[in-house]
Amino acid sequence: MSQRKLRWVQFSTVGIILAMMLIYFPPYANAFVGDDYVQLDYILEFVKRPFTLLTVFNPYWLGWYYRPLQNLWFLLNRALFHYTPFGYYWLGLLVHALVIALFLRVARKLGVGWGTAVVLTIFFAIQKNYVDVVTWISAIAIPLCAFFSLAALYTYQKQLTMNNEQLTINNSLFIIHYSLPFLFFVLALLSHEEAILLPPLLLYWRWLNGKETQRHTKGRYKDSQRKSKRAKKKNQRDLRMPPAEIMMFVLMGVLVVAYLIIQFTRPNLTISLRGTGSSRWTGLFSLQQMTQFTAVTVTKFLPITAAEAIFTRYSYVVTFLTLMLLGYWFWRGNKLTRFGLAWAALHLAFIYAALWSQKPELYAGRHIYQAWMGLLLAVAGSWSRVTGYGSRVTGRRSLATGYWLLVAVYCLLTVPTVHDEQAQWMADTDEETAVRTQMQAFLPDATGLHLFAYRFPITPHFLRSVMQVWYDRDEPLPQPYGPLDRLQAYGEATSDFYLLDWDGSQIINLAPEWQAAPRTLFVWSHPQSVAWVDESGGETAVEQTQHLSVAGPDDDRRLAVKMEPPQSGLWLSQAYTLSVPDGAVLATAVRATDHTNIHFRLRLMTENSAETLFDTTITAGDETWHEVQIQLAAYAQPATFRLEIQGDGIGYWADPRLTIEN
Repeated sequence: MSQRKLRWVQFSTVGIILAMMLIYFPPYANAFVGDDYVQLDYILEFVKRPFTLLTVFNPYWLGWYYRPLQNLWFLLNRALFHYTPFGYYWLGLLVHALVIALFLRVARKLGVGWGTAVVLTIFFAIQKNYVDVVTWISAIAIPLCAFFSLAALYTYQKQLTMNNEQLTINNSLFIIHYSLPFLFFVLALLSHEEAILLPPLLLYWRWLNGKETQRHTKGRYKDSQRKSKRAKKKNQRDLRMPPAEIMMFVLMGVLVVAYLIIQFTRPNLTISLRGTGSSRWTGLFSLQQMTQFTAVTVTKFLPITAAEAIFTRYSYVVTFLTLMLLGYWFWRGNKLTRFGLAWAALHLAFIYAALWSQKPELYAGRHIYQAWMGLLLAVAGSWSRVTGYGSRVTGRRSLATGYWLLVAVYCLLTVPTVHDEQAQWMADTDEETAVRTQMQAFLPDATGLHLFAYRFPITPHFLRSVMQVWYDRDEPLPQPYGPLDRLQAYGEATSDFYLLDWDGSQIINLAPEWQAAPRTLFVWSHPQSVAWVDESGGETAVEQTQHLSVAGPDDDRRLAVKMEPPQSGLWLSQAYTLSVPDGAVLATAVRATDHTNIHFRLRLMTENSAETLFDTTITAGDETWHEVQIQLAAYAQPATFRLEIQGDGIGYWADPRLTIEN
């Protein structure tokens, strides 16, 4: 390559990377997003105990995906930047930049011309779906896996193009050269599950090279039968795998089998292969599922976002046309086109089987990152042939102009979509920043507290992880923590328990009374039965579950059991059975919301007795809370509390509970 062309290529690569960083660097760079908090929670135990770091390589250490390199990546960022997201985003963009540079290098290594390689690298660097992979810290496993996969392909192709006769002088050179693809495969496997596709893809690439070698050899020596025999022997010698290469693929296969066994036996909180039933697996072959997946996937590759609604509506037609086009393209394509299509197809098939079949709502733009690489390699294989003809007809200058016009149109369609999606993420992080400010004003120190949330901008399941970052913790906060159902399962609270709610503008403490009592037992956390009760005491069991909601005026919001009688004249009764400790006080409050009278009644029943503890009617228009405090005696046996209402409206029982003062 001439020095002039080399400088042009280097300038183009740097320019692509700089343009990518300008386009993708997030406006929300001072905030973590969603799963970022959970990833930081996972590695928190190693901050003060780094000597236990090898635990991340234990597949059963974590009930999440097995991605130890992602765990190590977060730990490295935590050590470098603490809880400052800005640095995390820069390093994440740097990884994507490395993938871009390596993609260009691989394209050239596979025989793509410089002009075509640069243009397709631009298409790879900037894609409308990259916001949730390039600028989401938690998706770092995907570009890491892509980088190591490309590195494995590059080093393997380099080995294939070396002179085998020179290497046979020292067989140890085989081991050295084949160890690099194997090493990169292992690193990819430790990054993301898609790496299991790498060994069959490398084998397919070798087979394609062998087929091409056979074709060229036959053409070169077809004039002489003697030469043809000599060529056949040489070709067989060239196609024969050396022992080191065979060993490499055997080891890859062993690792893939072991990896799959682990994946089918380990727990996973997101996608559980162990718990997948046979009906779920047979559902993979559902025509409706496959066509919907194909239609959605096609729209993700196109730079036009408005096409998704139309494509999913006519998914059968889209799928048929797509398969026909890809089949013809594969049939007519050269080896690079076929390899690229196989790369894309295998990665999409993996996403379909592992993700779409179980949780299609999680299918996002980040999941086509590797498939997009393969599709662009397929385009490169065909484009080189087309542009070679085009340059002879129109000239190189006109062809270059067409290149840049195509790039300009692509960027004009893609960049606004990227910025629109980033604006949505920015709105979410702005809300989280407002919540963080209010939280730190409400609770300056979260040490020793147990926080729960009915609603929260970030899912309440992540609440503990979020608080550890917001309060700059170096050690995990104590359990229990998080969503309402976890609090309900725990069944009680002490004075350091808080139940929070976010109404869209402010943080609300739904149960300040918990902080005033040493111990609180939740009546609503116990198993309940529901019945209709008539005036004579006759009961009809009802299959109905408890409905917990937040109710009350704006200045007095509370967690409450919501009840709505089915018809006039009948009581709706919800019964809870629990033990009553000595000195317990039954506390709750009642409230009606409709313009009719609502009758409330609370009865306590044991095996030998029944008594009405509370009985009142709230008149129409009164929507305030009416407090209830009842001192209870200790019962030697479990007692049943029946919360009952009668009327034509909706009634609420606020946090029915037993408070214990000693």
